Amino acid sequence: MNKIMKLTVFFVAGIIIGAVTLGMGGCSTSGSGTRSKISCELGKVAIVPFENLSSEPNAGLIIMRNMDTAFRKHTNLDIIDMNIMRSRLEAVEGEYLAPIKMGELLGVDTVITGSVTEYRYVYGAGEQPVVGLNLQIVSVATGKVLWAEQATSTGNMSWIREESLSEVAEQISSSLAKDFQRVYTPAATM
Repeated sequence: MNKIMKLTVFFVAGIIIGAVTLGMGGCSTSGSGTRSKISCELGKVAIVPFENLSSEPNAGLIIMRNMDTAFRKHTNLDIIDMNIMRSRLEAVEGEYLAPIKMGELLGVDTVITGSVTEYRYVYGAGEQPVVGLNLQIVSVATGKVLWAEQATSTGNMSWIREESLSEVAEQISSSLAKDFQRVYTPAATM
């Protein structure tokens, strides 16, 4: 190989590596679930602790708080106050309760819950925050899952700025609340 070809190969390789590194700077989200419209009245809603399947001990509570904030901001649901919910669930702290049992204990019609599948930094070329979760909106009366969604979000990683794990958790929570609001049409009350 002559010198010009070698320089060209190194130059192109440098551009590709640079593009890949800068390309990691975007936030990507993927998800799948029930994208159908919901046309029923959800009534009183409680956002309860998420099951924690990640290695971060407080991930379930962190996501619950983020979901509470996001659903209050982006929807018109009648959500019970988190302090009331926590005080009512204090008696059964540490026990696993199915969403229906939690809803009955809280005196609500609908429960928003789920599980946190990932809440960590992935190490490679840097530290990249990753949050993954499953979200379910469940009718307490029937036990039917009215809406479900899975999402994983990888945070922004660039030489300019890196997003934190908490920022990614806030973004994924807001995104799911907005997705829900787009498909939710409360039934007309009689």
